[in-house]
Amino acid sequence: MMTGSGDGVVTICVCDNGPGIPEEDRERVFEPFQSSDAVLAVAESVGLGLTVSRKLARMMDGELSYSYEDGISTFRLSFPAVSEPAPDQPAVVMDGNEESSSQSRSDLVA
Repeated sequence: MMTGSGDGVVTICVCDNGPGIPEEDRERVFEPFQSSDAVLAVAESVGLGLTVSRKLARMMDGELSYSYEDGISTFRLSFPAVSEPAPDQPAVVMDGNEESSSQSRSDLVA
């Protein structure tokens, strides 16, 4: 995993050196109930994870994308950096590996 920020954008990349997603499936895997034909399907998967993730990214004016280059698969999540929380949102402070907030984590996903 790699992270970075610059030009007012925060980016998180998850990379691996697996076989990759075939070029013809690279956008299709973001559609509901889809997966790559070349990837073994996970029995518990319904094919919504990437769809929901991309939709959430776009709701935050961001993007979730996939690329395969030089034998490396990369899922890239990018969104605008925010210097201050919105007035109606609690501040979240990242301190090393700890996260503190005025709300519990379960409140944030509810």
